[in-house]
Amino acid sequence: MSRLAGHVDGLVVRFRIEAGNGEVVDADLDTGFTGQIALDSAASGRLAFTGPVALASVELGDGTRIDTPVDQGVLQWFGAPREVQAILTTSPDAAFGMALLTDVVIHVDMPGRAAYLELPS
Repeated sequence: MSRLAGHVDGLVVRFRIEAGNGEVVDADLDTGFTGQIALDSAASGRLAFTGPVALASVELGDGTRIDTPVDQGVLQWFGAPREVQAILTTSPDAAFGMALLTDVVIHVDMPGRAAYLELPS
């Protein structure tokens, strides 16, 4: 099985995500986010994403709906390139959501402060 290791920081589960250009970003696992990844424009540029390609209407945690730019790029996901769409945000905290996790087993050890994602064989 292929694994991606992360860690627990307080109540946040965080993983280091690599882009197709080799740059990395620390991203929080957000099971309430239905998209693939959310980044600010600085992280998007550093990861060599293409720049805004569309607008998406998204619902925030408080129920508010906003239109926000969508970017696209490539992540190294379990060692293989994967094209993704990124919601561009103003938050400096990157997050990845359930659209990246549909075929992934999530393991979180809160007392041990460890986490990993695993692709079943």
